[in-house]
Formats: sequence, C-alpha cells, structure tokens
Amino acid sequence: MQARALGVFVGLVVTVAVASGAEAGTGSSLKMTGLGDRPAAFRASVSLNGLTEQTADINMDKVTDQQIFTDGSGKTRAAIRDLDFDGRADVVEFFGPSGEVLERQFQMDFDPYVDVVRVYEGNRLVQKLVATSFDGSLSLEKYYDISGNLSRTARDTNFDGRADLWEYYSEGKVVNITRDLNGDGEAETIEEVETK
Repeated sequence: MQARALGVFVGLVVTVAVASGAEAGTGSSLKMTGLGDRPAAFRASVSLNGLTEQTADINMDKVTDQQIFTDGSGKTRAAIRDLDFDGRADVVEFFGPSGEVLERQFQMDFDPYVDVVRVYEGNRLVQKLVATSFDGSLSLEKYYDISGNLSRTARDTNFDGRADLWEYYSEGKVVNITRDLNGDGEAETIEEVETK
C-alpha cells in the first residue's frame, strides 16, 4: 500500500492508500488525518476499491484545483476542491458507496484550520461542527432532527476541549439551557426558557 497526500490544510492532511500489485484485490482506504483529539465522528473513513483520481485545473494556471476520487464502479468517494485558487483545499467531501454525502469539511478563511464540518446520514444533515476561535478547535456542535430542524447545541465556551453549555430547541426556539459551571462535564444549572 502506498500513501500519499491529497490535499492539505495546515494541520490537516488528507491521505489515501492506493492498492497496487498483489494488494490490488484487498481494496484501499481514504482517511482524514491530522484532526488531533477531535471525536471520531470528524474522522471520515471510506473503504475504496479500484480508486481512480481525476484532477482538474479550473483556472488554467497549471495548478490542480480539484481532485475527484472514484471507486471501481465510477462512484465518487472523495473530492478535494480549491475554490479560491490559492493552492490550498477549501472543501473536502466524502461519499458513501451509493454516492450519498457522508461529510463535508470547509476551510473558509485564511487561517490554517477547518472551520466547519457537516456530517450527513442518508444525505440529511445531522450534525454541524463549527470553529468559534482561531485555534482550530471545533467548539460549537449543532444537532439536527429528522426534519432538518436544529434540535440541540453543545458549546465549549471556555475552550478547554469539553462542552459546558447545552441548548435544546423546539420549533426553532431555545426551550432549555444547561451549564457546567465547575468543569466536571455535568450540568449544574438548568434554565427553562419561556417561548411565546
């Protein structure tokens, strides 16, 4: 198996192991690396067979702006896109065996970190993780119900790597807020919010 970098955010390297020779029948795997202590939900892993890379130079400056990786049946399993032509990946996408989107990662500013991760099930957004500081930590998690409505959030307000504020929603409005005041991971206060 030979691994090589596909796209790079500083601190985030997307690598793919490409099967060759005697290993070709065993398949390949595409993995996100460089995500540090972030939960496994952010680390997409897609099993690939017959991986093929297609590249494109959209603005014709002789630098690859897009890489698409397809499996043996021609289905796209991953894509890396440089949308602003600065030579750095802006969007990394992972797809399941039926072509359904599993995860999209966005680098939206000029720092070296992923800013937003969107996680999907059955092409439906179920979770969004957002960096709210400039250190690359994804300190806001949003969860969506089966209808696509925001159902709850978890925030790391003191940036210690653990959620300490949770908000629960009903019909698009916050109905309950819980807080961890002493950093033990448990809610000490619960606030009911009146909705009109």
